Amino acid sequence: MGYSVATDHYTQLSQPLNVFCYDIIDLPLAERQAIESGNTPSPIPPSLAVVPIPPSDLIPGQPYACISMDNGKEIRIYSLGPGNILQEYTYSSKNGSSWCFSGLQNLKIILDPTSTLAVIRAADNYIIVYYQDPDSDFIRPLGQNGETKDWGQGPTITKALKGTYIAAVRCFDSNGLAHSRIYYQGPELHLREYYFDRSRKKWALGDFNPGKQPRRTQITAEVVGEGDVDITVSWRDKEGRLVNSSHSKTRGWDLPKRMSGPEPLDGRD
Repeated sequence: MGYSVATDHYTQLSQPLNVFCYDIIDLPLAERQAIESGNTPSPIPPSLAVVPIPPSDLIPGQPYACISMDNGKEIRIYSLGPGNILQEYTYSSKNGSSWCFSGLQNLKIILDPTSTLAVIRAADNYIIVYYQDPDSDFIRPLGQNGETKDWGQGPTITKALKGTYIAAVRCFDSNGLAHSRIYYQGPELHLREYYFDRSRKKWALGDFNPGKQPRRTQITAEVVGEGDVDITVSWRDKEGRLVNSSHSKTRGWDLPKRMSGPEPLDGRD
């Protein structure tokens, strides 16, 4: 039996239910000291629901993207089903607290077996799934209207390395406007960022550019919202070490840093 911890944040899983697993030396100092001292909080706060997932309903070895809403009362898991068809597995406390497949697979969106997924909640009850088109290798969005439950294809965003890992976040600028941002690996192996420019109503290339990285390196992104830092993107270098770069509202992107060492990495072009 697998388990999903229900939160208000989206969770992106990579490969067969493998989340990023960090060595203790890779963790921020405060977290490492808390673990080493034994003064750590319960991994599952009592206010959160632990929802069992029937293991027979999901195919092992497939990438997953997950989002939860309404304090964990609504959960959506996106994955590749039989025939590499994009599918949605839903949990709802309004539906007898049970899991079931939605009608998303009826759209017959067939993906490459190496494709990964990312999902965000763009607005109240509006969900966007990002995936890579198997024929053109372009990343494109698929959005669901929360009121009608209808799915609609968005325009292609950018061409990426086939099988790239995709990470997505939704954050707010200094004017309080929400922006969707995706992180991926380009055909030339550089990690890149695209964001939706609300002023021009189109996708634009961002400033994030830590240089060439190992082919199909795993990528994750999170909205931090602490002080001046608003986004942190993490990946693995060629030695398998965790590397991250954070975006500051006043300074932009900082140089990539290995979490197990203080030296910055500058592989940018």
